[in-house]
Amino acid sequence: MRKGTSLAAICLILAISTASQTSRQHFNLGMSIDEFATKFDLARANTREAPFVDAAARSAMRGKRSIIQTNRAGTKMAFLFDKYTLREVEITAGNTFDHELQALTEPLGEPSVSKINLAVWDRSDGTRFTLTSRQGTGVLLVAPTPLRGK
Repeated sequence: MRKGTSLAAICLILAISTASQTSRQHFNLGMSIDEFATKFDLARANTREAPFVDAAARSAMRGKRSIIQTNRAGTKMAFLFDKYTLREVEITAGNTFDHELQALTEPLGEPSVSKINLAVWDRSDGTRFTLTSRQGTGVLLVAPTPLRGK
């Protein structure tokens, strides 16, 4: 069964911000924990995971390496902060790897690396999208493109 929401839709809505999206919940790698907490309205979160989100956010606000995990409408997201800054995001929407590969290839083009259960896209803005399979489910990691040694 395919879910209606794919990682492609999520990553395009969340990772690619425009001026018109400032009021929406979106993230940008490199954003501060304070900006993230404001955009995602962490102070007003009223869910079962709220105490854990609050503890992780407080830790990130002290500059510690922290992961803020959310689960909204079946989409699981893990935001990794280090030294007050969003470093990477892992997104799982519950769809198969093949479904996510097809959905991501449309907006991002052909992956620069494509193997069984692994696809990588490096964007010119320095963002790397890595799609892997975890027990048949597509998992997308959004992180900076690693620097290449000379």
